[in-house]
Amino acid sequence: MIRRDPVPTPAGADGSARLIRTLTLTVFLQWMGATAIVPMLPVYIRRLGGSDALAGVVMAAFFAAGVLFQYPIGRITDRVGRRPVLVAGLAVYGAASLMFLAPIVPSAAIALRSLQGIGQFFRGEATGLIVQLPGWRNHAVLRALIVAPM
Repeated sequence: MIRRDPVPTPAGADGSARLIRTLTLTVFLQWMGATAIVPMLPVYIRRLGGSDALAGVVMAAFFAAGVLFQYPIGRITDRVGRRPVLVAGLAVYGAASLMFLAPIVPSAAIALRSLQGIGQFFRGEATGLIVQLPGWRNHAVLRALIVAPM
């Protein structure tokens, strides 16, 4: 009888798979929350007393904040690490999303959507965490994590 040893796996392979699944689900849910409101945003802003133009500004605020804060957040990540930035981004995004449930004035929607845009920076940190996993080679999953929500 020939004895075969199990195929060696990188240390923490099970934890890596769990991390990838968790991050993929988190990014998916964040993108669903960020984009699911787009068709209803003008209706929501009008019900708050705003105009269609304000709805456009509210949508633009999400992307503008994400672009403006991309580099400062990168510098913070270099100082404190990926995980704290990931958690902070999720917390900011979640808090801003929950605040939309409270009665607000139309102009507050710009600030809340900007906070959501700042909070969405965690996606870059999620990608960085996956790339840094020991033995990471599956770039198809990484591309799916980045491109699929778009």
